[in-house]
Formats: sequence, structure tokens, C-alpha cells
Amino acid sequence: MAGLSAEDLSDLRESVGTHRPDRRLTPIEVAVMAKEWEKSQNLDQLCAEVGLKDTSVLRKLISLLSLLAAVKKRCNWGEEMMAA
Repeated sequence: MAGLSAEDLSDLRESVGTHRPDRRLTPIEVAVMAKEWEKSQNLDQLCAEVGLKDTSVLRKLISLLSLLAAVKKRCNWGEEMMAA
């Protein structure tokens, strides 16, 4: 499983492809796991594991990893950004 445990995959399934407010992982945590998976396996395989149609969502999440650390801290699912 390319460095991802069964628990990691379960957490990913509960965090992507859903609009539930109580997701287990943040977008950044999903991105880190997807990037780790991509080191040794194809993202298409991860999409199949977590129930996504294609890699577009995972690729967008991986792109978050290039953000500044202060911005990454504020990334969350569907929340409006408020002035600090």
C-alpha cells in the first residue's frame, strides 16, 4: 500500500469525495498522503482505493503543498477565510 496503512486509507475515504463537515483529515493531510502514495504508485490506483472518479481532486490538493506554511494552516474543507 505504498506506505499508507489500512487506517490511512480509511481516513482518506472519509475525507475525500464527500461533503460531510466531519471529515477525518484536513486538505493538507490528504495532500501529504497522496504525495506519499505517488512516490511509488499511480494516483489512479489511490483514486480507485478511495472511490474517486479521477485524479483531479487529489492533484488540486497536492498543489496546496506549495503554499506558504501560514496559508497551509488555514486550509480547511469549505470554510470561509476570515481575517486573522
